[in-house]
Amino acid sequence: MNYWYLALKWILRIIFAAPLYIDYHRKGKVDKKPKIFVANHPSTFDPILLMTVLPEQVASLITGGVFHIPIIGWILTKVGHVPVHDNQGRKAYEAIKKQLMRGKSILIFPEGQLSHEDGSVKALFSGAVRLAAETNVPIVPIGISMSNKRWIKKKIFLGGKTEYARFFLLGTYAITVGLPMILTGPIHDHVQKTVNKAIVTKHLSALISESYFRIIKNK
Repeated sequence: MNYWYLALKWILRIIFAAPLYIDYHRKGKVDKKPKIFVANHPSTFDPILLMTVLPEQVASLITGGVFHIPIIGWILTKVGHVPVHDNQGRKAYEAIKKQLMRGKSILIFPEGQLSHEDGSVKALFSGAVRLAAETNVPIVPIGISMSNKRWIKKKIFLGGKTEYARFFLLGTYAITVGLPMILTGPIHDHVQKTVNKAIVTKHLSALISESYFRIIKNK
């Protein structure tokens, strides 16, 4: 594991240990094979919170504006995360695909933005299912849920534009990692992509519900 990644992982664990209780549950076994982790996106901190609990080192696709923040942007680059800048989606896609081809796992938030405030999943972009089809790497869905309404909503200025952020800073942050899925079908078949996105959405929604009910059960 990248030493910068490992150091950042433990620093983040220490920072979030006091305000958050991270309830992590995984259905499948951990192995060293590359995976495409696909998660819903209820809070702005999701990439770094998942980084603290996943045993695998993952390269995440993160909005490009964050990389303009002094020091933070440099650290994110150092640990292997990939920026997604406006009108440069193809470049980000190829960069993250290279990580997969090198045998590394990646983390994608296929909604491309924060999820609905009620916890439901927005319509998915096709990047994750395309990567799975082109590389024959399994998708591993992750469902995230949080203690109700315990977040701060804020507009922030990043990379020359205003971004809408949602910071979850107190309570239970529940994560359920599902079983790997191998998606089949022609790579460039639009109908097949639509079917595969629906399959991923269904699994994400089920895992989000599992995470939510653990929060309710443990109140």
